[in-house]
Amino acid sequence: MHGSLVPETGNPAVALPRPKRRGLPSKKKRSTARAATVDLRGVRVLIVEDDPTSARVLVAELDLRGCELRVAHSAEEALATLQLFPAQVLVVDLVLPGMSGLILARLVTTDPAHRDTVVVALSFLDGRGTERLVTESGCVAFLHKPVDADNLARIIAHHLEARARNA
Repeated sequence: MHGSLVPETGNPAVALPRPKRRGLPSKKKRSTARAATVDLRGVRVLIVEDDPTSARVLVAELDLRGCELRVAHSAEEALATLQLFPAQVLVVDLVLPGMSGLILARLVTTDPAHRDTVVVALSFLDGRGTERLVTESGCVAFLHKPVDADNLARIIAHHLEARARNA
């Protein structure tokens, strides 16, 4: 921009530095800091999410933490994927086409082949009734969307460590 003129005034144009956002580190520093918060290297996670944008966000956040990831867009697809990809963690949207995330969670948590799988439920739904249903279906946690990725990573790490201690 140096050396050019502002058309309306004929004055020289000057490139000014962009103001920094107060209180927030740069985007690169934020993602590096988040990734370092909880190390989930090698943890096998199956994300069950029918919304492509939500799925991409979850994949990006968990990939930063080193997870081995697969995505299913329905409960039926998740059940088929679990046969080939023995996930340690299932991150499940409650509202899915066809079978609900609650039914999927119950099927997984009651199956002896997947009894050690950590299931975390996600939804825009709210209320104590939803939380009760999630707990009854065998999920270890219920997170409201949009999901706090740091909180999700802490929950995953905590429950995997607890299961490892009890094994």
